[in-house]
Amino acid sequence: MEEAKSYVEGAGALSNGQRNRLNAQIRLDQLQSTAVYKTSNLLEEKDRVLEEIGRTEDIEKMLPKLELLSRGFKENSGDWRELYSEFSSAKETTFPDLPDEYIESNLALADVMLSWSDMLDENIDRLKAQVPTYVSVEEKSLPTSILPEAAVTGLITPELKSFFESFDSDRDNKLSIGEAQDFFFWVENNVKYRYDNEGERKPIVGTLVGDGRAGSDYRQRPLETLSEGAGDCEDMATLEQAFYQYYGIEAYVSGVNAMEPDVLDHAATIVWISGHVDEFKGYLGDLVYYEIPEGTSDVYGNPVKPGIYMLVDNSYSGALGYVSGGIAPGTFKIHCAIPLEKGYDEEWGDIVSRCGVPMD
Repeated sequence: MEEAKSYVEGAGALSNGQRNRLNAQIRLDQLQSTAVYKTSNLLEEKDRVLEEIGRTEDIEKMLPKLELLSRGFKENSGDWRELYSEFSSAKETTFPDLPDEYIESNLALADVMLSWSDMLDENIDRLKAQVPTYVSVEEKSLPTSILPEAAVTGLITPELKSFFESFDSDRDNKLSIGEAQDFFFWVENNVKYRYDNEGERKPIVGTLVGDGRAGSDYRQRPLETLSEGAGDCEDMATLEQAFYQYYGIEAYVSGVNAMEPDVLDHAATIVWISGHVDEFKGYLGDLVYYEIPEGTSDVYGNPVKPGIYMLVDNSYSGALGYVSGGIAPGTFKIHCAIPLEKGYDEEWGDIVSRCGVPMD
């Protein structure tokens, strides 16, 4: 993909019309590749969840996973509808020979993903009828764990504050899981995955390559990711970290180390939910979690709040609280806790080396 873009930029013999057609083709390919990747991850999780429904003895603990996954399918259906509009417009303006069947296939995929969401919703309604006291996961407020004066560092600029506050839909100065989902999908839809290294040899199809900075790895500050609309794993994780911390919820960037071969290691955000597993399950049921024991320190030697953490993975997942991309529950470890206020510029390379997990 990036080789094609470089070719377009360097091909002086191309006419403006040819250049525009190639750029349009590259953009459509990137959008479609991203949608395909999200769809693959969601279908992977759907299969796991449907197997669990038949085995579970605690219906109430199953419901949050179903609700969060259903939202992921709805959002992905929207991705395919957007692609249908993009291809329809491209046929009118750039590619008049584009087959109608090909364009319509995007709409068909949108319908398929929506049908899976509907199927999950039917299961949700059926299970809710058996638990009349159940409160929808979107309505639950996340518990704060940071004192207000410690929650906002200099990295959370006035621009970021205003942006983060726009997700507080009920204006109660608290963060509900529904509002956290809204932010998760904003990042999914508005921050493109971009490798730092201009020389990346095997980029995932549909991603961007090169951030224009010196060096092969750079941790962006939250405002940089928001402003540029692009970043890699640790950049999206840092933006998520700043969002949760702004609302007084302890969060760290961490390395996700997959135990299975041929599965990518990367960075994600871990978010403190509770001190004990039972409390976590009261909020998020059987959603995957990671437990940090007493006495754990961050990469600078400062104490990390012990407890049960939710994983937020924008790079390799299609739903809040899920870890996809071939990583199944119980097949990964978390390495390092990286704070928001430190770990940039020349410090970042040393952190990655000490953590021993790629953060790309």
